Amino acid sequence: MTETWLALANYGFLALLYAFLFWAVRVVALEAKRLPPRKPEARLLVESETGERRTFSLSKAVTMGRLPDNDIVIEDSAISARHSGITQRRGHWWLEDLGSSNGTWLNETRLVERLRLDDGDCIRLGRTTITVDLEDEE
Repeated sequence: MTETWLALANYGFLALLYAFLFWAVRVVALEAKRLPPRKPEARLLVESETGERRTFSLSKAVTMGRLPDNDIVIEDSAISARHSGITQRRGHWWLEDLGSSNGTWLNETRLVERLRLDDGDCIRLGRTTITVDLEDEE
């Protein structure tokens, strides 16, 4: 009879242990769902036709063009006043043309709709090239 109680105690202990592990994994999973999505960090490496290079950190939506009220001002006569924009949605950066005269080009393809940016992408605005450097984006 003592062996039976000992076996039942062992099985009961294992059942409690498994129940605790199940609860702990469930709590961690629920907490992970509540975390806000991580905002991807990015840099834009801008190179003008003269070879001048500038780097911009990307932490919010930006516009690019010749006007001084753009977030990234590019002095290139082939670029429109407000040429293109980059926005962040659903954890990714997106490039769109803002009705420019000469178009916005992504990896040698003219944009006709908003497209998602990937690490190493090459954006061309007029005679200016912009390389996209995404840090730790999944």
